[in-house]
Amino acid sequence: MMHSSRFQPGRSSNNSAYLRRVFVRRVHQLVLLGYNRLTPPVYVRAEEPEITGDLVEAIGAVLSERREPWMTVFSVHDDAPVNDGRRKGKRRKRVDLRIDSGAFRPRARFQFESKRLGKRHPVRIYLGVEGLGRFLRGEYAKEEYQAGMIGYVQSGNLDDWGNRIAREFATTPALYGVDPATPFSLRAKPSAGSRAYHSRHHRTTVGRPILIDHILLTFY
Repeated sequence: MMHSSRFQPGRSSNNSAYLRRVFVRRVHQLVLLGYNRLTPPVYVRAEEPEITGDLVEAIGAVLSERREPWMTVFSVHDDAPVNDGRRKGKRRKRVDLRIDSGAFRPRARFQFESKRLGKRHPVRIYLGVEGLGRFLRGEYAKEEYQAGMIGYVQSGNLDDWGNRIAREFATTPALYGVDPATPFSLRAKPSAGSRAYHSRHHRTTVGRPILIDHILLTFY
């Protein structure tokens, strides 16, 4: 049986840590399976909510088909409310995309914030107060040790965008609480239309660090 969704280094068993890695791998797999059902050029001028909505719908279709047994315990949510114990009802903040697994007790949740990347949508917005900043301040994934950013790349080269993010972290690491032990780097082997990176960040106001998975997807 799977245990807590909140993998806590130093306190979780090896089995728990392994299952958490499997969960995260499945989450990434679902994002890419959903993305592969879309037609990227259609979204070259689309707004973030439209892209996210269609991506969630595509992931939902993948889960509905249940081609793999593990898919039966997963669900995907668009614009999911965040219960932070302070805001209630419509006042709650909403994370762009959330993928859950019912195989964990309590249920495992992986939150993503998404931002466009293009000529009028620079890295500073992706990393800013309404992007990565939401995780760094603890507005999202406050109780978690891992979450994700999705960059909808509408112009330019995926690797160039990855390099821009890396340079921003290297230039002003204190601004983002960058952990030098886990610098921004490729998380997985590059694939057509996507790149996956990760970075770890200290969150002094939250009291726990967070590992951020960055998934860049081509949408032009």
